[in-house]
Amino acid sequence: MSPIFDAIPPTYSDIILCYYQNATTKLEIIRISNIPGWYFEHILFPGERLLFEAVTEAKLEIYRGDRITPNLAQLVPCRHLATQENHKTEPDLVVGLG
Repeated sequence: MSPIFDAIPPTYSDIILCYYQNATTKLEIIRISNIPGWYFEHILFPGERLLFEAVTEAKLEIYRGDRITPNLAQLVPCRHLATQENHKTEPDLVVGLG
């Protein structure tokens, strides 16, 4: 499936390169929806990895479950997913929601 996303609005200059891997055995839907004027969504299969750009205040929502009723499993600040290219320290994961 193709990712669904809008271009990051040009008003944001604090763009970071982020890395996320689906380390589970389940399909995940990842989404960023907390940035006004910007929306990002992608489906990740088990073991799949993704590099993506985001703004530092973005929060990655990670949904797991079946296609009909995915549940929010984690909420991760994108700054915690920043690659070393951004001169950040190792990412420290995550806020679990159950």
